[in-house]
Amino acid sequence: MEKIVVGVDAEAASATAVAWVAIRARSREVSVDLVTVLDALGSNPDSAHDRLGSLRSVILAAAPETDVRVTVPEGPIAPLLQHWSESADLLVIGSHRARPLRAALTGSLPVRIAAGAACPTVVIPVEWEGLHLAGPVLVGMEADGSSAAAIEFAAREAASGRRELRMLHAWRLPPASLDALQALVVGRPRDRAWHRELLAHAGRDVATRFPELEIVEQLTESLPAAALVQVGRTASMIVVGTHGRGPVGAMVVGSTSMGVLHHSSTPVCLVGRADRHLAVADNDRVHESA
Repeated sequence: MEKIVVGVDAEAASATAVAWVAIRARSREVSVDLVTVLDALGSNPDSAHDRLGSLRSVILAAAPETDVRVTVPEGPIAPLLQHWSESADLLVIGSHRARPLRAALTGSLPVRIAAGAACPTVVIPVEWEGLHLAGPVLVGMEADGSSAAAIEFAAREAASGRRELRMLHAWRLPPASLDALQALVVGRPRDRAWHRELLAHAGRDVATRFPELEIVEQLTESLPAAALVQVGRTASMIVVGTHGRGPVGAMVVGSTSMGVLHHSSTPVCLVGRADRHLAVADNDRVHESA
C-alpha cells in the first residue's frame, strides 16, 4: 500500500492536489493523510475541519475504501510536512504560481518542502485539469549522476501505470568565449556523441531492470528546464532530481527543478538524490564507461 501525505491550505491549489490524489486512489491501493495547520486554513478550528472533511469526501467519492485521515498539528507547515514525509511514500502539495505571496503552500515554499522531504514530492499546479492521465512519464536526466533516483522513480511510476517512460537529456555547447585550453577541457563532456551515449547507457540500464517498459530516449540541445516543460505538456508527470539535503539542500533544489516548477502546468515530481525509498546503484560507472 502506498502511503500519501497531502499538504493542505485554504487556496484552490490544495483542492487540485487532492483531486490528483483521488484519481490516483482509483487505480491503486493507497492510504492518505491530509495535513494542515490552523494558520493555513484560517484561525477557526471548525472551518478548518470542515474544509478537511470536504477534501476527504472528494477522495472517498472516487475510491470509497481508501483510508483517509485528517490531521491539524501545531507548528509551521513546511517542517511539519517534511517530518511527515519520513514515514510516507509520496508527499503531494499544490502550487499557485500566480499568487506567490498569498498561500501557505505556494511560491518558493513547495520547492523548500520538496528539497527537504524524505520521499518523492509531487507538486500539482492549480491549473492542472486532469489531462493526459495516460500520457508518458517524462524524466529529466542530468550528466552528473544526480538523476539516478529520479529515473528509478519514473520507471516504477511508468511501469505501475503501464505508461511509456520518456527519458530526456538536454545539453548545451560550451560558450564561444572559452579559450582553446578551456574548450579542450570542457568540450568533450559536452559533445553530442558523448551525451547520446550517456543517455543510451541509462536507457539500457532501465530496460534491463524494467523489461516490460516502453522507453523513448530524447536528446535535445536546449536548457533542461525549457525542454522538460515543452515536452512535458502532454505527459502525465514530469520527474526531476534534486541535488541534496541538509540545511543548504533544503533551501535550493537547483535551477532545472525551479524552472520546471515555475513554468509547468503538468504535475512535477521532485526526487532527492539519496531518497531512502529508492535503492539505486552508483551512477559513476556511466561516466567511466563514456
